[in-house]
Amino acid sequence: MFKNRVRTAALAGAVAIATGLSGFAAPAFAQDTTQQGGFRLEDGSKAVVVEPKNTSPKVLKDLTDETAVYLNGITGNPDNHLYANLVDFFLTLGDDVDPSEEAAAQTFAQARAEAEAELAKASDNVLEARASVKYAAEKDRIATADYDALIALLAPFVHTVGDLNDVNDWIDRVNDLNTHVEFEELDNINTPTRDNAVAVYQSVLALKAKVDDQVKMAGDWNIDKEDGRYVNNEHMKALLSLQALINEGVAEFTPAYEKAVASNIEAQLTNVLPRQLLLERAVAQRDTLRVLKSQFAVMERYFELYQNNELVTVDRTLRTEYIELLGGLHQGILMNVGFLQEADAAVTDYFESLAANGYDDWEYDQATNLDGYLEIKRQFALETYAKAVLNGVVWQHELDRVELIDLALKDEREAAAKAAADRDRELKAAEELAEAQKAIADALAKDKVDGGQSTTKPGTSSFKLSS
Repeated sequence: MFKNRVRTAALAGAVAIATGLSGFAAPAFAQDTTQQGGFRLEDGSKAVVVEPKNTSPKVLKDLTDETAVYLNGITGNPDNHLYANLVDFFLTLGDDVDPSEEAAAQTFAQARAEAEAELAKASDNVLEARASVKYAAEKDRIATADYDALIALLAPFVHTVGDLNDVNDWIDRVNDLNTHVEFEELDNINTPTRDNAVAVYQSVLALKAKVDDQVKMAGDWNIDKEDGRYVNNEHMKALLSLQALINEGVAEFTPAYEKAVASNIEAQLTNVLPRQLLLERAVAQRDTLRVLKSQFAVMERYFELYQNNELVTVDRTLRTEYIELLGGLHQGILMNVGFLQEADAAVTDYFESLAANGYDDWEYDQATNLDGYLEIKRQFALETYAKAVLNGVVWQHELDRVELIDLALKDEREAAAKAAADRDRELKAAEELAEAQKAIADALAKDKVDGGQSTTKPGTSSFKLSS
C-alpha cells in the first residue's frame, strides 16, 4: 500500500504540469500546418476503399466495447477530473517508481505505445464498421432499385389497362360495353409506387383472374339464352383484348416482381442504422485516441529534453514549445471525450430499447427508409469534417508546428554532425597525406645520402647475373 501511495504521488507529480495547464486557452493557428509523415493507416487518416462485409452490429459493438474499456480506464469521467484517471493507468505499467526525468520519459513512452496500439485497433474498427454499413446500405439500394424497376414496368401497364386517374382505358371500355348481368364490373388499379407496388401487382393478378373467369363464362352455351343475359359482340372483343394485354403484362413484370420481393427479403436481414451508429462510435473512439496518443508523446518528449534542450528563438526553448502544447491537448481530449460520450449514449439507448421491447435480434429494423439513412449519412459527413477542423484548430496544427521545429533542429544537428565528421575525415586525410609526403621526402633524402657514400667502383655495376 505504501509503495502504491508513493508511486501515486510520483506519477501525480509527473502529470502535474498538464493538470496545471488545463485551463489554458487553445493555441492559435500554426504558421506551418504540414502533417509529418502524411496520411497513415495506423491513425485512420489515410483514405481506404472498403468492400461490403456483413459484420453484424453485435460484432461491431463487441469490438468497440474493447476499445471503450481502455479509454474508460484512462479518461474516466471528464466531469470530475480528466487527469485523475491517468495516475491509475500509470499504476498498471509497473511496480517500481523511479522519480527521475528519464524514468518519466520511459513511462510516457510506454503509455504512448499502448495508445498507438489501441489507435491502430480503433482505426481498423472504423474500416470494419464502414464495410458493414456499406453491406447493409447496398442491400437497401439493390432492393430499392429492383422495386423501381418493377414500378417502371407496372406504371405504363396500369396507365394503359385501367388507371384510377384515367378515363377511356381498356377497363372502362370493357365496363361500358358490358350488357350481361352476370359479368361483374372490373375495378381500376392504383398508380404504382414503392409503398403500394406489391398491392398493385396483386390487384393485377386479381384483375387477371376476374377477366379469365368472365372469358370462361362467355364460353358457356347457356350464357346468352335470356333477355339481359346476351353477350355483346363488342364487349367480347374488348374483353379478349384486355385479357391479352393482361397476360402479356403479367408475363413481363412477374420476374421483376419476384426479383424485387427477393431483394427486399434480403435487405430485411440487415439494418443500416445500428451499423451507422456503431461507425460513429468507432470514429469518436479513434479521434479520442489520436489526442491521447499525442498527449503521451508530448510528455515523453518533454522529459526527454531534460538538460538536452535547444533554443528555438532567443527566449524560447524546444522544451517550452512542447509543454505549452498541453493546454490545447487538454481541450482536445475534453472535446473528443464529449463526442465519444454522446456516441456511447446513443449506442446504449439503441440496444437497451431493443432489450426493453423483447427483441433479441440485433438487426431489429426500426427504420428501413433509405432516404432517412441518406440524411443521417449526410449529417454524419458534415459533423465528421467539422470535427476534423475543430481538432486541427484546437491541437493538431500547433502540435505539427512544434514537431516540425523539433524535426528541423534534428536535421540541423545531423547536418552539423555530418559536417563535423566530414571535417574530421578531411583533416585525417590531410594528415595522412602529409605523413605520406614526409615519408617519401625522407626516403628520397636517405637515398641521396646513401648514394653519396656508395662503394661501387666507377664504370662497374653491382648487378650480377646468377650462375
